[in-house]
Amino acid sequence: MDDYGNNTGGFQNLPLAEISQDRSGTDLATASVEHSPKTPLAFPGEEIFIGHDVWAFGFPFSNVAERSGLALSFRALKGYISRVFDHETANFGPIPSYEIDMPAPAGMSRAPLFTFKSLVGMVYGELESYTINDWFFVDERGIVQPESRKVITFALAHRVEALRAVRGAATRDRALAELM
Repeated sequence: MDDYGNNTGGFQNLPLAEISQDRSGTDLATASVEHSPKTPLAFPGEEIFIGHDVWAFGFPFSNVAERSGLALSFRALKGYISRVFDHETANFGPIPSYEIDMPAPAGMSRAPLFTFKSLVGMVYGELESYTINDWFFVDERGIVQPESRKVITFALAHRVEALRAVRGAATRDRALAELM
């Protein structure tokens, strides 16, 4: 249990130091912790395909009826890779990404993304896809409007090669992959 009564599944909170944004300007950051893990973190050589099952673990915001307001609670989400692509962004250029058929509720950003075998990415956002039916009507202003539309939301995740390239104060400006 953490300080807020959440079951953390045996994970412990560790203080972060040397926090800095990735030198490339993307929304990734580096930080250091004082900890000696039993198993060192490693990036896999596993190739990920469309249809691969993946899991994300994080602390999204949840409405809590018995307490007024929002709370954080541990959540595990399962989905599958629906697309492997470079997400074009205005601020950072292309970001090696996965589109995942699973929700990405607020607070799941930066959640690690795993296959059954290894860490393969990190959730960073969501992408909406719209399906509009062929039935239309003319509104009171004389504008043709779609009769109905369906919105599907996909999670977006950084691919592992983006994580390998992250650099900052905690890595002494070296790519994270060089330190592993």
